[in-house]
Amino acid sequence: MDITNFIGSTDVAVDVQGYYEATSTPDTTSFYSMTPERVLDTRVLSGQQGQGATITGGTTLNFYPGTGTTVLWAFPVPLDATAVVLNVTATDTTAPGYLTLWAANSPKPDVSNVNWPSAGTTIPNRVIVPINTTTGLVTIYSNVTTDVVVDLNGYFARGHHEDNVAGNAYYPLTTSQRIFDTRTLSGGNQSFGPGSTRVVPVPADILANFGDVPPRAPQSFTAVDINTTVTDATSPSFLTVWPNDGSPRPLASDNNWVAGSIISNGDLVGTGALDQQELHVYNYSGNVDVVIDLFGYFAPWGI
Repeated sequence: MDITNFIGSTDVAVDVQGYYEATSTPDTTSFYSMTPERVLDTRVLSGQQGQGATITGGTTLNFYPGTGTTVLWAFPVPLDATAVVLNVTATDTTAPGYLTLWAANSPKPDVSNVNWPSAGTTIPNRVIVPINTTTGLVTIYSNVTTDVVVDLNGYFARGHHEDNVAGNAYYPLTTSQRIFDTRTLSGGNQSFGPGSTRVVPVPADILANFGDVPPRAPQSFTAVDINTTVTDATSPSFLTVWPNDGSPRPLASDNNWVAGSIISNGDLVGTGALDQQELHVYNYSGNVDVVIDLFGYFAPWGI
């Protein structure tokens, strides 16, 4: 892996969350994408799990990331899932700090999942985190007092789930590709206004030309690995990304920022029906430019 810095000098810390295998084994898990949904919000009157449970500095909070131990059909993540894909946002921060997430009842790892430089920051990061396979719980730690919002995007599990539906394998692109850019100098589309939604196609020809994958896979992908970057933001806001499959905009966010920020965040998001393969992108408030880069995609095993 190479890391390049564009300008100036900076320190970099890299934490490993897992890996993808080139061929499946009995222990291999597959990815199951979902329409995003909110599973934790510690803000007062959030109406969600964790309502009013602002995390005090140096303490932890256990929560169910779409999991449960009874009434299987009441929870979107099955009991035998091993990890979940979450968008974790720190907001109402009181000082510079960080969040760490891990499977409940395990030792706290010496890593961070979300980091911020000052009080008053709102910042997200995509996390793939293992769950406690007995209780379904995840633990979250903050070194300073902050509110936390968590949205569920999918899970990893072995075998077949949901009426024998198979999961998906990851196919990385050999060269990442830019698929959307609203900035004027890029020749892109008009910037997002308040409350606006755009349809963003995921071009299969890019996957076919740059993916080191079986030849049929680009026509059969069900989810994509993208990075969204927001810039030139005029007010605090958030982006929501979800499949263009006819479903309403979910209560979830994929990128969060305050005015003037340049913020990037990864996303593993479904692409809707196989014959459509498009994303919906929504901006809540103010005007903002959006850049989307594609790194890979998910498709059924063996395609």
